[in-house]
Amino acid sequence: MILFFTLSGFLITYLLLKEKKETGTVKIRNFYVRRILRIWPLYYLVVFASLYFLNDINFLANPALGVISDHNFFERQFFFILMLPNIAFAFGYNLPYADQAWSIGVEEQFYVFWPLLFKKMKNTFKLLTGVIIIYILIKLGCLLIKTIWPGSFTTHLYYLVYLSSFDSMAFGGLAAFFLFKEKKFVTEFLFSKLVQWIVFPVLAISLIIGINLPFFNFEFFSIMFAFLIVNLAANKKSDF
Repeated sequence: MILFFTLSGFLITYLLLKEKKETGTVKIRNFYVRRILRIWPLYYLVVFASLYFLNDINFLANPALGVISDHNFFERQFFFILMLPNIAFAFGYNLPYADQAWSIGVEEQFYVFWPLLFKKMKNTFKLLTGVIIIYILIKLGCLLIKTIWPGSFTTHLYYLVYLSSFDSMAFGGLAAFFLFKEKKFVTEFLFSKLVQWIVFPVLAISLIIGINLPFFNFEFFSIMFAFLIVNLAANKKSDF
């Protein structure tokens, strides 16, 4: 999932940079229309099927899932229909057959503000680093609140922020920025064979053994995946 978020941030940021260079602006309406047409039809197909009839199909039915679906059914409808499945997931309003939709919620919420900020702010690098710093500070704040006032709500709140992974998309955006702007000193570092022979084995070993760093796990893998994406996208002399 971290790779998915990082790659998404990379692609969206690169396309926005390209559009801004070619047209001098970002057409917000067109951006939203493209996202809606690509994501909403399949998302709502899965959500409505999961809410209303999948568990009534004999070979898919699971009595245990039926009990889960019936509990707090209004809340599940509310969050999933309003494209807030990550909030439902974090607070325990699971939707059988559609739990994976929480990542779509994160993506869509990022897409709501990203083109607006991108268009308004001239310095893309400051915007991306600002998103990363602010997100990490919010996550730290939620962890502190959870520690001081332990309870189900503060635990769920921290879980929600932890899953949101806006900084993972911003790390992908930074990779796109360096590549698009052709920052030579950065790309030379990212493409250097020494760095490749350090980063790629570390990433492979981390995935194989299932490393899980406390607090900064998403950030660690986002940086690793951003490095991988840049090399796969533009490094013609990679050893891997």
